[in-house]
Amino acid sequence: MNIRSAESFDNGMLARLHISVFPGFFLSTLGEHFLTTYYRIVLRHPETICLFAEDENCQIYGYVLGRINANGYLKRIVKSAPSVFCWEAFRLLFSRPKALLRLINNLDKKRDDSVFTDDQNYAEIGLIGILPGLKGQGIGRQLLLIFETMLKEKGVKRLSLTTDAEDNEGTLAAYKSWGFEVYYPFTSYPNRKMYRLIKEIKE
Repeated sequence: MNIRSAESFDNGMLARLHISVFPGFFLSTLGEHFLTTYYRIVLRHPETICLFAEDENCQIYGYVLGRINANGYLKRIVKSAPSVFCWEAFRLLFSRPKALLRLINNLDKKRDDSVFTDDQNYAEIGLIGILPGLKGQGIGRQLLLIFETMLKEKGVKRLSLTTDAEDNEGTLAAYKSWGFEVYYPFTSYPNRKMYRLIKEIKE
């Protein structure tokens, strides 16, 4: 198996892979057109890291997508292509207004503990997904190891990700086996209970 960095022209394939790996998830319900546009912008951004796991025939098995600096990343993505996102927002306003509201609200995530201060001084994995039927073969772990190596080369000290807090014991156990620990709970819009996990990147 080969691990390679995604190129900007991989946006269409990444959109289709997203829908296959995460069917029924919110972003998947927005459709291939939206995801293709979104990933075209994301993959061009200098803070983005996206890795594919593929076989000798270039068949994609899974991917990891993240950013070097979590603090304000999604807002910087929007600002990098304002006209494109304005058009997509206009389209959603008339076709799926509730989906547009959810997108806007999820640019910032609300913590349950208002006393806790998160400076977001870490890299973040936005998505890590393996094709159905291929989970449990260590593909996710290999993607994470290469991802962490790239962060280490850039001097990043901490890595974070989010996951569901309810009915998600298997995934949570896997992340903990990879060195992550629960940082804090929070609620994403509209009322999805989540955990933010974090780990130190060792030298």
